[in-house]
Amino acid sequence: MTKFKSFGCGECGGRVVETKRAGRMHEYRRGVPLLVPASVAIPTCASCGEQYFSESTYEALEVALKPAYLLHLRAVVQAIRDAHGLSLAQVEQLCGVTKTYLNHVLGGTKDISQQLRYLLEAFSRAPAEVRRRLAGEPWTALSSSGSAATTRVHPAVPRVTTHWFSVSAPAFEAAPITTDEYRGVLNPTYAANDNEIAA
Repeated sequence: MTKFKSFGCGECGGRVVETKRAGRMHEYRRGVPLLVPASVAIPTCASCGEQYFSESTYEALEVALKPAYLLHLRAVVQAIRDAHGLSLAQVEQLCGVTKTYLNHVLGGTKDISQQLRYLLEAFSRAPAEVRRRLAGEPWTALSSSGSAATTRVHPAVPRVTTHWFSVSAPAFEAAPITTDEYRGVLNPTYAANDNEIAA
């Protein structure tokens, strides 16, 4: 392990030294700030407090903060289970992950994706959505008042296609137009000069 060497702060010119103190927070994963143990040294400017993170610092934080992160994940999953009386396997099914996947995640042997963590956190705060998923009900958007919005279904509009253009319009019978019809009827300016459009 390379011994830390003090250096000048890029912000104020003060000296950066390894600092150990209580009360520091670090965003271990996006949206999850955790308390850094006082035993972890982080290079910090003695004058302005700017912190510097090297690869070895991140490695130390990974080891030190992982237990607290796992506690966070377990608390989120347990909140879902307690609110709906679910087993861990049912929560896995609810999230669309393979059986025993969350068991490995909560045990620290597999990393959880950011998207799955967001989903679990959302489920822990949105019991109505969990109930909908468990009941297999179709998703319905909510209005601004929080009640289910009425979905207006528009009938399909058929498309009428010719040799020259495609438009959305009510269904009707129409024969393909010819080159001359396009030139002289749909766009009379082309009738004066046959070179304006390829036949």
